[in-house]
Amino acid sequence: MVDPGVTMSEANVETVQGIYEAFGRGDVPGVLGALAEDVIWDHDTPSWGLPWYEPRTGRNGVSEFFGALAAGLVIHSMEPTNFLVGANLVGVVLKISVEVMGTGIVDDDIEIHLWTFDDAGQVCRFAHVVDRHPMVARFRGQTP
Repeated sequence: MVDPGVTMSEANVETVQGIYEAFGRGDVPGVLGALAEDVIWDHDTPSWGLPWYEPRTGRNGVSEFFGALAAGLVIHSMEPTNFLVGANLVGVVLKISVEVMGTGIVDDDIEIHLWTFDDAGQVCRFAHVVDRHPMVARFRGQTP
């Protein structure tokens, strides 16, 4: 239930901030609790063979995403720099630094995460918006 003094957009931003805080603590159940049971995860763009960008559905699918992420990348930093809000969407600009396991290649980049909310205030869709080609090269041990 949203506090009557808080707009839905503000509540959505607070939810996304809480998701990033939970992620930073390694609290995957805390992240999953903010998601709708049938959440759609990364269905809008191809994965290009990167396991952490594979399309997934449902909380179990998102849990698999976190497993693929942990198996493929070491996250050195992930800093949200701006929250963009409109209607039922929250876009987050992030500065990231990740190391691809097995290659040792570090990727310093900017990503945008798009969080879409349902009427119950839960995340019903999520997408990583990022140029995946440099990451594919790094995953293959190449410098783009």
